[in-house]
Amino acid sequence: MHELKHGQPEKVLQTLRDMQAEVSERGSGSEAAVETIQKSLTYLEKRREHMDYAHFQALGYPIGSGSVESANKLVVEVRMKGAGMHWARPHVDPLVALRNIACSDRWEEGLAADRA
Repeated sequence: MHELKHGQPEKVLQTLRDMQAEVSERGSGSEAAVETIQKSLTYLEKRREHMDYAHFQALGYPIGSGSVESANKLVVEVRMKGAGMHWARPHVDPLVALRNIACSDRWEEGLAADRA
């Protein structure tokens, strides 16, 4: 976590590559461990550019999930989980989309897109 947060995602990827090589050469890991390392490495290598957390922080972007979790609570849950509220599944996505437009103060933009 420290290496990722301070701008060294390549170190994390290299550590996984080293682990993979060690487990493969020695045959010291279970099949599940080998598969987990491989899946993790493949996933993270495809997303290498998304792991430059130090750069994103320097640009002022939040790197945690707190803002998303907070938005979910304030935008979605407040509207969808009120006392006595029950929603048919097909109505949830459209209502959340409308709530998002309203909370983003983009109502006019949403109307214009709907008319087009």
